Amino acid sequence: IRSLAAGLIGHGPLSHVWYDVSEDFFENVLKLTQWWSFIPKVVIDQILWGPFWNNTYIVLLGIMQFQKPSQLWADIKRTTIPLVISGLKLW
Repeated sequence: IRSLAAGLIGHGPLSHVWYDVSEDFFENVLKLTQWWSFIPKVVIDQILWGPFWNNTYIVLLGIMQFQKPSQLWADIKRTTIPLVISGLKLW
């Protein structure tokens, strides 16, 4: 139930905004519309959005579990770098 709530509260709305802004930036500011433009999009997504969402998810679940801020911070420090590395390996 907590993951469902975190997704409804955080992931859906935040992802909607992130991908709208990201697409606008790549297409209208950087003018990247070529077939290969997915490569920098994926890299930016994995380096910026992945850690941001991961940490938001940790905070939302921690709040729902009444965790102390020190525990939330420890979880964020423990998972952020491995998440970025794993995300980049996937692609």
